[in-house]
Amino acid sequence: MIFLTGPHGSGKTTGSKLLEQYGFKVIDLGPTLRRLHTESDSSLSFGEWCRAGEADQGANFTDNLLINEINKRFSAVGGSSSDFLDLLIVGSRSAEGIQYLRTRAKCETAYTDSIIFLDAPFEILLRNYSEREGSRYSRGTFQVILERDREMGLESIRSIANYVVRNDGSLELLAANLEALIFVTLKYRRRVVE
Repeated sequence: MIFLTGPHGSGKTTGSKLLEQYGFKVIDLGPTLRRLHTESDSSLSFGEWCRAGEADQGANFTDNLLINEINKRFSAVGGSSSDFLDLLIVGSRSAEGIQYLRTRAKCETAYTDSIIFLDAPFEILLRNYSEREGSRYSRGTFQVILERDREMGLESIRSIANYVVRNDGSLELLAANLEALIFVTLKYRRRVVE
């Protein structure tokens, strides 16, 4: 598995779409949990649902849900699809969460698990996030969002990341850096999925 993480606006979605075309199967953790919340038919808000699950089933409630999703996705494509390269897990927010997923998910491939941390200057993060959300965020409001991620443990991932890729705002350069990392450094076989 490859864990692709970083702050909001760093290029995780762009990077995951790029890698998906080569045969990575993407599991974006935030949207996956929100889908599971919707499917649960709970009357609780997403945050309340997470807290209630943790109170009832323990601190790793959401991690266990994600492990089930990862294992389902891997069994669906792992050994049976010629265009499958590996799983790309997007959006982890803490080193502890990544370690929990790594040790419990049943996803054996020929490749070693890697953590890629995407980063970008504040102005690029703010611009990308504002464009994605369709609304201009103030520097202060966005700083609060980034601080929440830090409180969740995002910076702890940087310290254990195998690779840090800097996004300078150029999509072409981000794509070239990720492709070089995946296909040259990590030695994945290049495949193009039609």
